[in-house]
Amino acid sequence: MDENVFLAHSFLLGLWITFLYDILQILRRVFAHSAGMVSLEDLAFWMYCAGKVFLLMFHESNGNLRWFAVMGALTGMYLYHKAVSPSFVKYAALGINTLLSPVRKVLQRTRIWLKKKLTSLWKMLKIFYKR
Repeated sequence: MDENVFLAHSFLLGLWITFLYDILQILRRVFAHSAGMVSLEDLAFWMYCAGKVFLLMFHESNGNLRWFAVMGALTGMYLYHKAVSPSFVKYAALGINTLLSPVRKVLQRTRIWLKKKLTSLWKMLKIFYKR
């Protein structure tokens, strides 16, 4: 295969990998994650990335590591990270949080109401069983 096409594919793979990591960052800003969940997500992400890089190398260079392809992927990652990533993550998370804000308020009120009802039910049951 033509090395220029291979370089372009590796560059696009670098863009894709960084874009996917931005999606993870957005989800982490929108929904609370425990440290264990972040670790599992990162592990799954890097396993996926390793598989994609392996398949690229396997299909386009018969499994041989070509350093210009590595540099192409790193260049794609770097340029995306510098040009797009900060604004994309910030404004996408802000937009999603803004859209979810009314839903979160309703869920919070429902949780408080349900807690009060369950607490009063528990008190009634305790009184009933003491008799």
